[in-house]
Amino acid sequence: MSPSTSLGRLKLVVAVLIAIAIVVGAGLVVGQAPELFGAEVAQEPEASLTFDSQESDGQSVVVSSVSLSEGGFVVVTDESGTVVGVSEHLSEGSHDNVSVEATAEADGSLYGSLTATAHIDSSDDGEFDPRDEDGESDRPYVVDGYPVSETASVTAVERPDDVERSFVVTSLSGPSEGRTSEPVEFVAEIRNPTANELRQHAEFRVDGDLYERKVFSLAADETREVTYEVGLADIGNGSHTYGVYTERNGTLDEIDVEYDGPAHVTVENVSTSELVVEAGVPEGGYVAVEDDNGTRLATSDRLSPGVHADVELDVGNVTPGSNLTAIVYRDDPAAGAEPAPYELGDNPVRATVQVPEAETD
Repeated sequence: MSPSTSLGRLKLVVAVLIAIAIVVGAGLVVGQAPELFGAEVAQEPEASLTFDSQESDGQSVVVSSVSLSEGGFVVVTDESGTVVGVSEHLSEGSHDNVSVEATAEADGSLYGSLTATAHIDSSDDGEFDPRDEDGESDRPYVVDGYPVSETASVTAVERPDDVERSFVVTSLSGPSEGRTSEPVEFVAEIRNPTANELRQHAEFRVDGDLYERKVFSLAADETREVTYEVGLADIGNGSHTYGVYTERNGTLDEIDVEYDGPAHVTVENVSTSELVVEAGVPEGGYVAVEDDNGTRLATSDRLSPGVHADVELDVGNVTPGSNLTAIVYRDDPAAGAEPAPYELGDNPVRATVQVPEAETD
């Protein structure tokens, strides 16, 4: 190789090295330009949080730890992305055991798969803003392109058996049979099984309907007799289920009620073609309908002893303004013999009503 060729290659290598040095040097100067000119380097906001699976009463959840470089909030969302909880405003720095309360819309329902996300207070107003007046929001902290968040499973707090926090009915006594003309008494023993004094109610119900509610206090482990006096005429004849119920407990029994009067009849509805009545027949019987002339227009089927509502009688086609009279009989008035009506004093049990004008559209 000639001396001139070697010298040329050497110059080329030196030129390349000089160019590389210039580029590297320029990069260093550019990278340090803010510091060289007295300016601070802008840092991206940083955050971290830990959200563990836990039990909850549905009102709040706890974020174990959260660190926010610029302060802000912890926002909890459900599986659909709906905001269900927001923490108080947190200052910059680290925080432990941050309580996140449920929003008004989600009150009592902070359960399931929930996600806690760290948010910056972008508007710097101390309030979490999903969307402010300018359409901006308190955006999440982002690290490596992803929001700083964790998902946890939140389940309901296991509670003692509800019965242990309620009065209990230890016994219930009353007659197995009764008549509608006589009130009867039912006696329940109510106990407070807890270690604290409680004030609660105990209800007397027949066939599910409330007849009487009593509210009282019991000391820890105290038992009291509670008496209910019930008029069986309000219940009606037949077999009925009754019971005494506390908040989380109750006892049931049955009573057979015999209707023993008085006989009665009440008009429930009337038209030119039909009369509907309620009838009470202590020994069974019939209801017949007569017009102004005493002509019998209709007779019911035999009614068993007791009170019967919605007894329908087809009266044909009567004139508006005329009167219809319903009479309660012991015997079938259509049987041929002189029927014997039920009487109140010396008068037959009856109800008279005027037929109204037919309604027109």
